[in-house]
Amino acid sequence: MNGQEQEFITYVATQEGGKWYHDSREQGAQLLNAAGESVATVEIGTKESIGHGVGFWPSPITFPGNIELIKNYVYDNGVNYDYAPDGGDIVKNEDGVWTVADTVTGATLAGTPNYFNMIKAACEQIAAGNYTTVE
Repeated sequence: MNGQEQEFITYVATQEGGKWYHDSREQGAQLLNAAGESVATVEIGTKESIGHGVGFWPSPITFPGNIELIKNYVYDNGVNYDYAPDGGDIVKNEDGVWTVADTVTGATLAGTPNYFNMIKAACEQIAAGNYTTVE
């Protein structure tokens, strides 16, 4: 990102990175060399386009099931939790299930903390009136 190395999932979970990701789905992303010159264009895939949908999951929960459980937690409990991994509110228990502030979510998805972080950030942006719409 702008000449700096950055973890992909961390960047796309930001508002700026999410916009870049969304925009890049259409035209692809440029890979640059150390001199900043484009050396390749790569396709940005979605879970659906790369075959990472329901049939991929070995668990009966599946990806949509995990997302439903995350959504249910937020609907029932709100976003009164610390960002992961800062406060330790979002942790995986010994059964491999994510808990938030001592509430078992039922979700087993490895990216669960990222989804909770994105939901919390979105709610904070909406509450502050600091958002734009994508058309």
